[in-house]
Amino acid sequence: LSAALARAAERGLDGVFLLACDLPLVDEHLVRRIVAAVGDAPAVAPARRGGREGGVETTCAIYRVGVLAAVDARLTSEDRSLRALFRDVDGSALPDIDIDTDPHAPAFLNVNTPDDRVRAERALTARAGRAE
Repeated sequence: LSAALARAAERGLDGVFLLACDLPLVDEHLVRRIVAAVGDAPAVAPARRGGREGGVETTCAIYRVGVLAAVDARLTSEDRSLRALFRDVDGSALPDIDIDTDPHAPAFLNVNTPDDRVRAERALTARAGRAE
């Protein structure tokens, strides 16, 4: 995130869209919804009801170049979590994209194991069937 934000700043861009490589099911529809909701927030990510700590999916989020100093400070701290960073910069959680109940929730399946890959393939097959 630090390198991406630094490069965005060099190029005169407002920020970056961060997407973890273990979230291969995130689709264009979901990305467009997040981008459309960014407004003036320093960071924006989909909300999460209950469940995981942090309340947001910080690895599928927009971060503005203005948070670069906070990102770099986190890199030298003991707590380098994106959730802590998101709280520190007063990021905005998008309540209209609840990732626990949204029809695009399979997008947030972390694919880290062979079993996860099988689940992802099933989700893609189901998604393709709905598109027909």
